[in-house]
Amino acid sequence: MNGNTAVNTGAAAPVALIVDDNAVNRSVTGHMLRKIGWSSVQVESGSLALELLRERSFDLLLLDLRMQDMDGEETCRRIRSELGLKHLKVVAYTAHGMEDDRERILAAGFDRMLIKPIFLDDLRALCSAIRPPDAPGR
Repeated sequence: MNGNTAVNTGAAAPVALIVDDNAVNRSVTGHMLRKIGWSSVQVESGSLALELLRERSFDLLLLDLRMQDMDGEETCRRIRSELGLKHLKVVAYTAHGMEDDRERILAAGFDRMLIKPIFLDDLRALCSAIRPPDAPGR
């Protein structure tokens, strides 16, 4: 696991859990989140994400769809059913974004889809929609 923290502005920064088996993707996304005032925790598998979600809460989960141990769809289904985290915002974080994929992804329990490569403006808009910049700390 790799934790990153944002600059402390007095209020607790919102925290995203990034789940991706590609270390470069995790690092780049974590860096972009820091630029917009979020902090992140990064893990490389769905099973590690489930373990971590049993221990603490997050404002957002960015979940890659194609991973070695457990794909993102199965991870999301287990987050919703086994952990009962119905209100956690789970975003599919994928290079595959066809309309058929979108329908299947939303049916698996995801709230939204973010297409790789991720651009800072898209991530900023997503994070602002989930937790507006003037929202109180955690």
